[in-house]
Amino acid sequence: MKIPLAITLASLALYASAAPPSRHLAVEPAVPSPQSPIPSLLEQLDAPRLAERQAAEAALIELGPDILDRLPHPETIESAEVRLRLRRVRERLNELAAEQAYRSPEFDVADVTVRQAASGGVARIELRVTWEPPVHIITLRQAMADVQAVDRRGRTITVSDPDAERTVILDDPRQQATVPIVLKLPPGSDLESFGIARLRGRMSATYLGPVRAFRFVNPAGAPARKTSGEATVTLERFTDPHPSPLPEGEGTAMICEARVRVTFANPGDALASYRGWIFQNRAVLQLPDGKPIEPVATETYLQTPQAVGVAYRFDVERVPEQAALIYRTSTAITTRPVPYDLAIGEEGSEKGEGGKTENANGTTKGAKITK
Repeated sequence: MKIPLAITLASLALYASAAPPSRHLAVEPAVPSPQSPIPSLLEQLDAPRLAERQAAEAALIELGPDILDRLPHPETIESAEVRLRLRRVRERLNELAAEQAYRSPEFDVADVTVRQAASGGVARIELRVTWEPPVHIITLRQAMADVQAVDRRGRTITVSDPDAERTVILDDPRQQATVPIVLKLPPGSDLESFGIARLRGRMSATYLGPVRAFRFVNPAGAPARKTSGEATVTLERFTDPHPSPLPEGEGTAMICEARVRVTFANPGDALASYRGWIFQNRAVLQLPDGKPIEPVATETYLQTPQAVGVAYRFDVERVPEQAALIYRTSTAITTRPVPYDLAIGEEGSEKGEGGKTENANGTTKGAKITK
C-alpha cells in the first residue's frame, strides 16, 4: 500500500537551497506532516548503526518513484555516507520508474514494395515493419510457409521456397525494419504486369525488456549473484589492481579485472555467437564519491546458448571497500507473433493509407493493415 507523501516548504527549501551543504538533514517543519516519513528516513541514513542506515535506504526505495522529486540532490549533502546511499536510492527509483513506464511494442506492417524480378519468374518484395514505443527489437522472423498472397486477377501467389525462413537481425535500437519475401510470378505474368491484391501472414518479433542496473558493492568479495526478472548476473571474480600492459602497446597501468556472467532463463537464440546487443551492456566501477570508471578493455570468456561472460578491465590504483561494480542489462527477452493482413488497391482505388507497391510502371498506393 502506498503511503501518502507530503513535504513542507521549509524542508523543500533546505534540500534545494544553494547554501553550503549541511550534515544535518532534518529541520522542524513549519506545519507538522506526520504522514510523510521522508525527513526521518533521510536523517536515519546517517544513523550510527549500519542496520539502521540500511533499513532507511530500503524504506525510501519501498516508497516508490513518486518520491523522486521530494529527495535532495546528493551533492547538497555533506555526509559521504548519506551521499552514497542517496545516490543508490535515486538510481533504483529511476530504474523502477522506467520499469513502470515500460510497455510492450505495438507493430504495424503497412508497406509492400516490389523491388526486383530475379531469374526463374520470381519477384522480390519487402515488408516495412514499424513499432511503438521504441523498444529494442533484436530479431524479426518470417517463415515463408506463413505467407499467403493473391494477385489482382484473384490468382494465388506462392512463395519461392515455402521451407525457408527470413531472419532480420537488429543489433542496434531502431523503430523500423524491412523483411524480404520472394514470390513466384503466376503463369503468364511478368514484373510489369505483376500486382498484389492481398498479402497476409504472420512473422515473429523478439525484443528486450526493461534495463536494470545490478550493483555489487565491495566487488572484492566476489563471487556474488543477483537475479531480476529472467536475468541472473554473477560477479564471478574480481582481482586487485596489479601492473598490466595496456591495449595496443600503450604502456602499463594498475589494472583490476571483473568477470561478469549474465544468464537468461529462456533466451532462445538471443545469445548466439552472431548477436551483438549483449556486448553493448555497460559495466562501470563506481568509486565511493560517485565517480564512474569505464573499462579500458573487455574480453569475452564465455558464450553459451543461455549465458555470456565478459571480463572488464579497469585502470585504477586502488579499489575502496565502498566501491561498486555496476552492470546494466535487460531483464527479459520476449518473442511474440506479429500477424498482418494487407489489402492493396490499384492506383489508390482502395481506401488504405501509407502502403505502396513500386514496379516498372511506377507506384501503386493504398496498402493497409486490416485488423
